[in-house]
Amino acid sequence: TNFILAYSGLKKEQRHRFQTLDTLLSGIFLYGDKAVIAQRLNNRAGHFFPEKLLNSQFGALELPTINNHENIKLIDINQSVKSIINQSVTFLKKREN
Repeated sequence: TNFILAYSGLKKEQRHRFQTLDTLLSGIFLYGDKAVIAQRLNNRAGHFFPEKLLNSQFGALELPTINNHENIKLIDINQSVKSIINQSVTFLKKREN
């Protein structure tokens, strides 16, 4: 069974909980520069997440490392949606084999 779970997963310990499940887990971690995220937040009307919380979120952030043992692909959000999707699909297909 395949499923997709979307959540912030700012801390390694939060992500590690999923690693303990009896399943093959692959993750896509979308990350971006604080200025890019702030701009996108300001462009959203009525979004639940106020920009004033951004500093605390970046303060709590523990990015997965490249070539990590979490089976997580880091993808920069400062590119086209098509590119993000292509990178995600490529990574997930590699993980299936």
